[in-house]
Amino acid sequence: MTLREFFLSPGQDLAKGVAQGIETGGDTAAFGIGGAADVRMLKWPVFSSAVSRHIGELLDVGIPDVLANAWNKSAALREHFEKSRQSPGESFLLPLAEHTIESEHTPSIEVLKNGKPVAKLVFTARVALTVEGAVLRIQNGEIRDIQTGQVRGSGTLKCGGAVLVEKETQAIPLPGRVVLREDTSAAASASAT
Repeated sequence: MTLREFFLSPGQDLAKGVAQGIETGGDTAAFGIGGAADVRMLKWPVFSSAVSRHIGELLDVGIPDVLANAWNKSAALREHFEKSRQSPGESFLLPLAEHTIESEHTPSIEVLKNGKPVAKLVFTARVALTVEGAVLRIQNGEIRDIQTGQVRGSGTLKCGGAVLVEKETQAIPLPGRVVLREDTSAAASASAT
């Protein structure tokens, strides 16, 4: 699952929300680089529709990657990473208690006119993911895969002051195993921590 799948339904049209975000401005909507005529161009309905069709591409970030990034920054998990570095080739299984990970992403679309940037639209995607029953497999100081568990989440996608999508999910079971990085050694053994 990706942030695109989390926030967007197939065929969902966000053009009206994008137009509202451009209109209301705010520090994250539209930064005019060109003249006033170029910024006015952003308010054309056809422009909002074109931008809406490309928002999904900006959200092609895997949920497992969001989780792994947060876990890799966790001070509580660093001890386990260090322990696995001291035993090269050995895998350690680390069950996690229920916890919530909050993440913010600010993808943008740069608008060009005659090959030169005239504006930049910045979107803000905030997501809170509550993870239950996950087990990390750690090897050589890295998370190699996530085993079992489920996740539920909530989040908002904004353009300027306009909320494009506000979402909350029920518990979604993770596949049996999400591989983040393949084993580097042919004979990897596992031990519980």
